[in-house]
Amino acid sequence: MGVPSALAQEGGGPGPYLRVTEEDDGQMIVLEAAVREFRRADGDGPALHLAAAIHIADKAFYDSLQEFLDRQDVVLYEGVKPPGLGGEAGLEGDEAKARATARRIRFIAMAAEAYKREHGEYPRSVDQLRGTARLPDAMLERSLQDLWARPLVYTLDSATGKYEVVSLGADGREGGEGVDQDLRLSDQKPLSKSERGAGGGGIQQQMADAMGLSFQLAVMDHTKPNWRNSDMSIDQVQERLEKAGAGADQLFKLLDGSSVFARLAGVLLEFVKASPSMQIMMKVMMIEMLSRADDLMAAQAGAAMMKVIVEDRNAVVMEDVKRILKDEPGVKSIGIIYGGGHLPDLEKRLAAETGYVPGGSQWRPAITVDLEGTGMTPQQARQVREMIRRQLDAQLKRGAK
Repeated sequence: MGVPSALAQEGGGPGPYLRVTEEDDGQMIVLEAAVREFRRADGDGPALHLAAAIHIADKAFYDSLQEFLDRQDVVLYEGVKPPGLGGEAGLEGDEAKARATARRIRFIAMAAEAYKREHGEYPRSVDQLRGTARLPDAMLERSLQDLWARPLVYTLDSATGKYEVVSLGADGREGGEGVDQDLRLSDQKPLSKSERGAGGGGIQQQMADAMGLSFQLAVMDHTKPNWRNSDMSIDQVQERLEKAGAGADQLFKLLDGSSVFARLAGVLLEFVKASPSMQIMMKVMMIEMLSRADDLMAAQAGAAMMKVIVEDRNAVVMEDVKRILKDEPGVKSIGIIYGGGHLPDLEKRLAAETGYVPGGSQWRPAITVDLEGTGMTPQQARQVREMIRRQLDAQLKRGAK
């Protein structure tokens, strides 16, 4: 009995998008991710597919998913955009533009910090930021302007090693008051540890490297002509978090090495550092952790933050879907690739707002662990998985309090 077929069909209906299966009496352990098909009950409109994104997996998984999505007429993908790139809604008026510009200034500072982590020094000009932190140049170009479409001014003091980012405000002239006042990074509160990425940035790439796996952003091509970014911008996320009473710093903690997932991942990295032969155990642990990653994030973030992270961003996806259905009659198929935690809510929205209902599912092996010849028995692997489940359950209980 082998690994389940990457294209094995399953009956329709709502359900999880990640699952762990065993084959050959536990000799083979597989984390599988679903691509679920949706169609309108009347048969009208394009086919729609929801694909669960996993940020660390076997390269064969990404190759298979890339091939499938590239065949769709349109692909909508997850990826919080740089400040000011989330559309014009809420940016009417100079005061709103000033707030968005202040966040964009902060984003450029974060990019400068990422550049320093990579190169050991701050960039001498904004030109050097290109290609930093996997930020597409097309997005970076717009991030380097304020919301009045004028360039942000980045300077580096060679004597002190400090940098400054400035917008000249609504009037485009130095000085001024109110909306005309210059906006400076130095007038904002200092970047937090999370914003500077000091908590262990790149943890997912480190994990992938340690286990001989691949990192989604490094191997999947999101630049194909049929791929469209369908997400909020970071300033929109921050604004809504602030309105919900959740500080933006909490968001960055979820994304860097200070999150629960990253702390647990850090423990696993220590195993591998101590003994490369522990890689197989680490992969078994990772399979269990990834299958529960969305539950962990929900428990840590809380209801207010999860509404923004999941529901508000899903609303953007739905607007894009409805726009395609209305304005692009030639589109016959739509793929949506998002984190598994988003997809149950998207299922409900698709049914309520567009009449789409789930059909069959394709389950693809994302991470496969073959215990043969590793020295680990199926029973030992089950014990490791049970240990991880207990730790995750304890984290979830603490998060619920």
